[in-house]
Order: sequence, then C-alpha cells, then structure tokens
Amino acid sequence: MEKRKIIYSFEDEEELVKFVDFLLQEIPSCNISIKIKGGKKVELIVYGTKWEVRNICSEIKKLRKEFIMLTKSIKGPTSIPLRRLYKSSGKAVPTECVILALEKIGYRAIVEGGVLRTDAPIDVVLSVSKSIVKAMDELRLSAENISTKKFISVIHAITELSLEEIVSLSLREGIVVSSDVGKYRLSCEWHDAVEKMLRKIGFAPNS
Repeated sequence: MEKRKIIYSFEDEEELVKFVDFLLQEIPSCNISIKIKGGKKVELIVYGTKWEVRNICSEIKKLRKEFIMLTKSIKGPTSIPLRRLYKSSGKAVPTECVILALEKIGYRAIVEGGVLRTDAPIDVVLSVSKSIVKAMDELRLSAENISTKKFISVIHAITELSLEEIVSLSLREGIVVSSDVGKYRLSCEWHDAVEKMLRKIGFAPNS
C-alpha cells in the first residue's frame, strides 16, 4: 500500500475546519487520515494503491484551489469554478443564462478559464443557478427547444414569476407561440425575448 503526506497552513482554525469539511465531502474518508496541528496546520495522509494515491492527491490539490477561490469570494468579488457551480446546482447550467440573469439583476459577470467571476454575492449566484436548472428541467416536456427553455428560465430566475405566469404573458405578447404539437417556442432570438419581457413587466434591478 502506498501513502503520501500533504500539509496545508491556514490563517486560523475556523478556516482550517471549513477546509476539512469541504474536503471530506469530495474525498473518500477511507483513503485519507487527517491530523490538525496547532490549529493552523492540517496534515493529510493519503493511503491506497499507487494509482489511487496519485489521483486522490491530484484531486486534493484541485479542491484546495477551489476552496481558496470560494472563501475569497465571500470577502470580495465571487470566483466560483464552473464544476463547483454545476455540482451545487445539481447539474450543468448554461453559463450564458447565469451571466445574463446576474447582469439583469444589476451585477457584472464573466467566465474566465473555467471560473465564473462576478461582483454578486455567492448566495445570489447559487440561487440564480439553481433556479435556472430547476426551471429548465420542468420545461423539458413543454418547451420545443433549448432557446425557449433559456428564455423562460432566465425570466423566472430574474423576476421569480412562476413558469405558468411567464408562458401566459409571453403568449399574450407574442414572444412565444404554441407549436403544432402543443409545445412552446420563441418567435424571436432568446436574448431579445428576455429584453422584451423585462420591458413589458417594467422590471428594475435591485442592485
């Protein structure tokens, strides 16, 4: 059996404990032993086959970088790796939908190198992302295509109108139409549809 030691230092014990909790959500506890030293250092000993140790150590290093970005985001601009965003949301979410929703609420957002960077608080980012994922899942049988799903989901995340309310208003305004098979589809490009709907309801950002 192979084993390898990794040691990390932290500013205080609270940060250390948060990292350990974060780590144990991702790494099998049977492959790692953890020792806290002096309240500011943690010693990780990884056990397993040579292949297991190599892969687990690589994953720990990635998680350490993610943890740093996530904890920094609470103190300043949010930086959240996309894979973390996808996991927190339950599945992959179209990042262009998250960015547009955040911008319409009043924040700035971009994706750089697989990381979403925004001046929105982390809880707002996750709330928007989860709302979009949930809405798109619920629309899988009623929306004819992905563009229609994006439009309705983004409006839902921005305004908190129900999906039924959005569809009803969109039909009335001619933003979506009913297809021959009874599904909804957009009558224009989805970004334009978002703009039209927000103007119609007189939406104003809180930020």
